[in-house]
Amino acid sequence: MRQRGGDDADDAAAPLHDGGQDEGFVPVPVGEMQQVIIRLQKVCRDIGSRHAREALRILLTYVDKDSSS
Repeated sequence: MRQRGGDDADDAAAPLHDGGQDEGFVPVPVGEMQQVIIRLQKVCRDIGSRHAREALRILLTYVDKDSSS
């Protein structure tokens, strides 16, 4: 199975999120969020995708904000 390249293939990609408030944000059950985080961590380990790392960073930011309130 052919895998996409890591950072080199993703360098020219646009950011996934502009950092502003996401009006379409919908709360996700903790169990589902944990599964998504685990899968993204695996993708980051296995292929080093910049997009996966950025998505993981965004998810962890939301988790941190939610746990601090």
